Amino acid sequence: MRLCARSALPAALALAAPAAFAQNQAPVLRQTFDADTEGWQAFSGRLSVTTDPALVKEGKGALKWEYNLAKGEFAFALLPTPNGALAKMKSLRFAVRTDHTTPVVAVLQEAAGGRYIALFTAPKDQWQEVALAPEDFALSDGNDDPKDPNGQLDLERVEGLGIADLGTLFAQSDDPNVQNLLKIQMGPHVLCLDSLRVTEEPLPKGDAAAGNPIDTFTRPQLSWLGFGSTRVTAASGAPLEGRGVRADYRQAPGAFVGLARPVGRGLLAGTERLTLALASLKPAKILIQLEETGGGKYNRVVDAEGASKLQKLDLAYTEFTPADDSKDANNRLDPEAVKTVLIIDLTGVFGMGEGENALWIGSIRGAK
Repeated sequence: MRLCARSALPAALALAAPAAFAQNQAPVLRQTFDADTEGWQAFSGRLSVTTDPALVKEGKGALKWEYNLAKGEFAFALLPTPNGALAKMKSLRFAVRTDHTTPVVAVLQEAAGGRYIALFTAPKDQWQEVALAPEDFALSDGNDDPKDPNGQLDLERVEGLGIADLGTLFAQSDDPNVQNLLKIQMGPHVLCLDSLRVTEEPLPKGDAAAGNPIDTFTRPQLSWLGFGSTRVTAASGAPLEGRGVRADYRQAPGAFVGLARPVGRGLLAGTERLTLALASLKPAKILIQLEETGGGKYNRVVDAEGASKLQKLDLAYTEFTPADDSKDANNRLDPEAVKTVLIIDLTGVFGMGEGENALWIGSIRGAK
C-alpha cells in the first residue's frame, strides 16, 4: 500500500502554523476540539468545529472536515508536530466518524525522511475508536513517496500527523474498475475527528503465543479492507476461538470479493509458514495471496468446508506459487519482504456457487 502526495505534504507542513505546539512541546498531546480546530490544516476541503450532538463523540465539539473525492483533488488533513513533539509517543488514540464506509489512513511524516501509514476501516455513520502504537505504522513505498534513509520510524523527526480518506488515492485512477472494485463513492463527504490524545502509555500487546502475529485483533479498529461487495466487521467467539474479522459478501458469477491487510515491514522475517483459523458459512474456494514489496505475488488455494466449521490451516511458504501478474526477480517468496496479505473468495469467479456468504479469519501469523 502506498500514499503519494508528491511534494504537497512537505509544502503544507512548511506553511502551516504550529499553533498546537507554539510554546511547549509536551510529551503528551490532548485535543478535544471543543473551541477550535487546534492547529489542524486542510490541504483540500474545509475544517471547522461542529457542536452538532450527532457529530460529537464527547465534550462540546468535534473537528469537522468537509472534503471531496474527485480526480485531481488530493484530500488530506494534517497537524504540524514540530520540534520532536511526538518523540515520546507510545500510543495514539482518537475517534473518527465518516459519512460512508471507507478505508482511512493515519500518517506520520518525518522531516526529510519517510512517510509512515496505518490503515483501518471506518464504518458509515458510526464513531470508530482507533488506538495505534508506533509499530502499527508502515513505510509508504510508492514511487512518489519520500525515501527514508534508515528505513525506520524516528518519532523525534516526525513533523506532521495526518489523516485521509484512502478513497482520495483511488479516485485518481483512470481505470473505473478500480473505483468499482473498492466501492469508492465520489463526491462530497464529511469526516469528524474527536478525542485525540498521544500518551507515553504503551498499548496492550495481545496474544503472546509463539509466532509473528499479522493481527492480534486487540485494537478497537479493524485494519482489514474489504473489496467488491465485502463488508468487514470485528468478530469474537464461535466459530472462532477468540477474536478475529468477519467478511460478509455475495458469491456471484465473475464477482471478485475478499479482504486485505497490510503486513508490517519485516514482520514475517525468519518464518517458514503461515498459520490461520478460517471458517466459511458456505463451501468456498479461497485464495490466500502474499504480496511482496517490489511486486512479487504468491498464491495458495484452500477449500473452505462450509457450515461455519473452523479450520486451522498451516501453510508452508514453499506451497505458495507465483501469481500470473507476479513481478519478482528471484521468483521466490521472501517472507521478510511480504507487505500485504489478501484473502479472496474465488467461488463466484469460477462460477462454482452463488449466494450470500460469511467468512471468518482469526489467529493469523507467521510461524517457524
